[in-house]
Amino acid sequence: MDKNFKSNFLKGSAATSVGTMSSIVFHFMSLMIMTRYISKEDFGIYILILVIVAVFNLLSSLGLEISIVKFISGESDIRNNTIIFPYILMRITSLFIFCILFYFLSHLIIPLFHVQISQFVLFVPIMFFLFSLRDFFYNLMQGLKLFKKYAIVQVSSAVLRISSLLLFLYFKNLNLHNLLYIEVIVSFITLTCQLFIISFSSLLNINYHLNTYRKIIKFSVPLYFNSLLTFLRERINVFLVGAFFNPVSVAYFDVAGKIPEGFSKIFQSFIIVYFPNLSTLFSEGKKVDAENLMNKSLKILSIGMSFFVIISILFKNEIIILMFSEKYAQSSMAFSLLMLNFYFRAISNIMGYSIVSAGYSSIPVKVNSVSSVVNIISSVIFIPFFGFIGAVYSLLIMNIVSQIVYYFFLLRCKIFIELADYLKITFICISTIGIYSFINSDFIFIKIIFIMLYLIFSFAIIKEIRDYPGFIFRYLTRIIH
Repeated sequence: MDKNFKSNFLKGSAATSVGTMSSIVFHFMSLMIMTRYISKEDFGIYILILVIVAVFNLLSSLGLEISIVKFISGESDIRNNTIIFPYILMRITSLFIFCILFYFLSHLIIPLFHVQISQFVLFVPIMFFLFSLRDFFYNLMQGLKLFKKYAIVQVSSAVLRISSLLLFLYFKNLNLHNLLYIEVIVSFITLTCQLFIISFSSLLNINYHLNTYRKIIKFSVPLYFNSLLTFLRERINVFLVGAFFNPVSVAYFDVAGKIPEGFSKIFQSFIIVYFPNLSTLFSEGKKVDAENLMNKSLKILSIGMSFFVIISILFKNEIIILMFSEKYAQSSMAFSLLMLNFYFRAISNIMGYSIVSAGYSSIPVKVNSVSSVVNIISSVIFIPFFGFIGAVYSLLIMNIVSQIVYYFFLLRCKIFIELADYLKITFICISTIGIYSFINSDFIFIKIIFIMLYLIFSFAIIKEIRDYPGFIFRYLTRIIH
């Protein structure tokens, strides 16, 4: 990897990470307000509405969001690109079709989730259209490598949302209806900002051929089915919890996943930079550089994520009560296990994006087919017996299986992954969790001792932990000077 590539990669990662972390801070402030001033049942209904919107967003996506990043990032002259116009035309057409379908089939769809949602049925297609187009333009900005502008829009959107919540709270009028109004208004303003930022006049080359559509569809279809399977394996648990229990259980399960979801968004800010840059390396034939980037990413992220998993296990009760109040204390165990699940899922995602970057768009479909079956079977078994935490157990099993299958596909594609360092980090993390669970002490002194022991063992066994602090210090010093 040349120095210019490394510099651009680090700058892009820094911009998106700062933007995502800032937006997550505002997002959690919004959640703290909602969980304290909205009833658990209304919050559960709100979550189910967002899930319906996400389902239709996914069904209408056609796999275009991921494939547009791959094609645009590999273009040497984006201004002569004939890909963007067909992408936008296909995406908007699919949105209108699915909005019409929902309108005519809403009386059949809504009862599958909860009958109380029927009074909010008009919000769903509006939110679906705005959310989908907003996310599509985020992907377009990612492919164009507009990372700083991406971060600015992201943070502005989060600030606007919490400002709206505080405004309704000030007038003592914060309820479920107004939460949905806030989502619509914020999404519309975000979409408007994106339209001004992206220079469409210089990008929309309409001199395309029908082969362009065939090329897009051929690459996007496997990714589309992979996205369906990914959503099914990660969100089917919400449906099953709602089916077996009630909106309150949905609220407990969703609150348990909010902090891991926040970390997932931080991780996604890395993927926003990682995916197009890795695609560029593979498209230029720099396979060794691409493998080095993948392996370094696995090592560094494993080190950081495992530390946060340890913290979440040791302080699960304190974190949930501080963030979401005493009434969600039942979510603490599920939260700590979902943090561990986030760790496993993030590693699987790096493997999956690496395979797609190399041009193997059909492999994630195969992996997710296996892991989805594992998740559904284990969820149907665990949820009735263990309640909403049974959904967490099934997610853990699923993501462990997903990692194993991805590893074998990487070897088959001759993309070589250095697994030993990642396994050492995971072993230290799991061993620390196991020993603490056996002792199960609430004394703060004991918890601090476990953190120190984890850091000492990690420093002694993992070479990267000893090397990277010096590298980061030298890099920051160079920036300052």
